[in-house]
Amino acid sequence: MKRLAIFFIPLVCVACTFLLSQSIWAEEVFFLDTTEGGYFAPLVDFLENALFCSVHRIPESLRKRGELVAALAGRRAHLLLGYDWGDLICFEVWDLEEPRKVLGMVRRVEDRLLLLEGLKRQLPGILGREKEWKLLFVRHEEGKSSVVLADFTKGKEVLLPLPVEGKVETISITPEGQFLLATVSSGNVLNIFQMDFSSRIWRRLSLPEFSDAFPVFFPFHRSILFLSERKGQRGIYEMNLDGSKQRLLLERKNPIQGIAASLYAPVFAFSEFRDNRWVLILWDVLRGEERTLSFSGNVFYPVFGRQEKLFFIGEEGGVYDVYSLSLKEHSVTRLTFDGLPKAHLAVSPDGRQLAFSEEVEAGNWDIVLLEPEKGRSERFTASWARETSPVFSPIPMY
Repeated sequence: MKRLAIFFIPLVCVACTFLLSQSIWAEEVFFLDTTEGGYFAPLVDFLENALFCSVHRIPESLRKRGELVAALAGRRAHLLLGYDWGDLICFEVWDLEEPRKVLGMVRRVEDRLLLLEGLKRQLPGILGREKEWKLLFVRHEEGKSSVVLADFTKGKEVLLPLPVEGKVETISITPEGQFLLATVSSGNVLNIFQMDFSSRIWRRLSLPEFSDAFPVFFPFHRSILFLSERKGQRGIYEMNLDGSKQRLLLERKNPIQGIAASLYAPVFAFSEFRDNRWVLILWDVLRGEERTLSFSGNVFYPVFGRQEKLFFIGEEGGVYDVYSLSLKEHSVTRLTFDGLPKAHLAVSPDGRQLAFSEEVEAGNWDIVLLEPEKGRSERFTASWARETSPVFSPIPMY
């Protein structure tokens, strides 16, 4: 055992040094799965990408848990062990600082999925991982796109997997936080993809023969609205959450940019190019009626807030700012005054914050947070990458 400890402790120290240099905030976890089927492998993705842990995989040659605990004792970290025991699979969690076992779970092999779900419920509390509000956005850097999941301390970021090679144009999220919707351009084709947050698995919702863009969830029908042009019909289409029953909802002859759906009424908004400018249109689904906003400039990226409010980016004479529209009083209020180019507006679930992409310096787009009631804005990102399409998580997420 002494020789094992002498060999293993330097290995651990090197690993710790590397992990801390990569992510100073991360919870350190040592992980070993010796089950024949590698049944606990999905936990690594959950630990790294959902709980923001730095996971060090222990070589399978070091199998004796008693020796591992002794070798790692005293560290502010946790040891996670999965192993076979006859026709059962077992999982243990050790707090190495004391050290002591803080969790032990046993299930039959055929019940391994239930065991994994149970561990996903237990591990956040053991590792001190509370759910937090998150901001998602798209980052373009060195010709590549990535979808970033970040918390508001600005210290934790996770890159979500992409469905295919290509450029992510826009993202949105369903109100219950289950699915992420993305427009991905590949060549000259735009396709809509959907990712399940629990499994991180993507599926393409667009049909192969069409080019679709700008998907948003429509609570009134529990469906997805999106832009498309099919067989000479251009406009807003609708489909089920699984991509089935795609149908034309509203045909338009003019170009359309952006869609926003109300959480509280059967109404959605979009920008339409009419008479040489982009006009805001509100469409009532039940009545089949439209209402046009009276605004002298161009209107882009509408988004519904709370208390019968709608926000948009307005442009007049090359000056871009964020505005709010009272749907009850039909009044417009200007919220920003810097005039810098802006795009991709989003509103937080409580309505207290807005997020948008702004060209802070020439060619450099960053995410900016705005508190409308206080008139205070803050630059959320400050890199030389191009960061766009911010989305608030509708519920606290790991």
